[in-house]
Amino acid sequence: MKTCILTTDTYLNHDTGQGHPERANRVTVIIDHLKKLKSKDLIWKKPTKFDLEYLAFAHDKNYLDNVKDSFPKQGLNFLDGDTIVSPGSKEATRDAVGSILTAIDGVMKKDFNNAFCAVRPPGHHAEKQKAMGFCVYNNIAVGAYYLLEKYNLKKVAIIDFDVHHGNGTQDIFYDNEKVLYISTHQYPYYPGTGKNSEKGKYNNVLNIPLPAGTGSREYLDAFEHALKKGADYIIEMDSDYSHHPKYIPTFLKEIQNSDVVIGSRNVEGGKELGRSGFREFITWFANLYIRIIMRINVKDCTSGYRCFRRRALESIRLEKMVSKGPSIVEEILYACHLKKFRIKEIPIVFEDRTRGDSTKNLCQYIDTAWKTLQFRFKM
Repeated sequence: MKTCILTTDTYLNHDTGQGHPERANRVTVIIDHLKKLKSKDLIWKKPTKFDLEYLAFAHDKNYLDNVKDSFPKQGLNFLDGDTIVSPGSKEATRDAVGSILTAIDGVMKKDFNNAFCAVRPPGHHAEKQKAMGFCVYNNIAVGAYYLLEKYNLKKVAIIDFDVHHGNGTQDIFYDNEKVLYISTHQYPYYPGTGKNSEKGKYNNVLNIPLPAGTGSREYLDAFEHALKKGADYIIEMDSDYSHHPKYIPTFLKEIQNSDVVIGSRNVEGGKELGRSGFREFITWFANLYIRIIMRINVKDCTSGYRCFRRRALESIRLEKMVSKGPSIVEEILYACHLKKFRIKEIPIVFEDRTRGDSTKNLCQYIDTAWKTLQFRFKM
């Protein structure tokens, strides 16, 4: 499993002025930490030049002309109240986009399996006709169009996990049925967009607004409480009846010869009822992604219906978990896998909740995309 890390030299020349929060150190710190990872599976690359016509897929021509004319020969220029460009920004902004496109080419040509682009300026606030929130070009939007146009993909999904909502990306793809945009973000917060009622013309936008401070502390507290009470087995399940209690006797039977038992939708006899095709696709994609990254032979990694033997949980330092959100479920499974505990899957029928709204599982899928890479290398 090869991962490519793309960086630029020109990000250092994108000067936003003294005291500005979007400064070179944001990327330098990330690169310095990544360089500490000594792995033969990491590849480092620089962006290559690209046809600037691809910018016109994501942005209005007049906007691109204005940006082109805005780069000063000296000093600083304000595109809006907090989006600043300098003489070095011209190359930096293009290299930020070029990194995304170089990453796409490498994955599509199977030079590596996935990529992480440590670049600046960022992009997800840049709208079709407006710079905003430190963003000049919408890097990821250009990348999505690149996949559609150059590689003729029929559908592209963008998963955006940030404290801020990606209003620019939503603006660009709001009426594009080929692009699915999913965002988790703190709400209410800057830039004020991202309500779950904002769904896109083709129901292709999924916003998951979260309250400030959302974390996994309550989840870990439940396990620690069970261990302190002396429980020999701990069963984890959803409380909305999507996990039927009738399977508990089977869990307790199978745990006698295992350390972790997972209620699986993906083994023979298991299935899902009541979920949309979109939700089923997200579940399938998340499980595929996790199996590849964690290198684990489990068919339903995202299932939250599990039974743990006491010794399995006791051996894990729960306070050292990387995940601070719902992806803690996958991290605990990965920790059990590393310690070579016996993991078994049993078939269950997952019935989606019939009342109320839940974003937990969707947030988990999105959070996992980044967090899995973090705890995969950490462990």
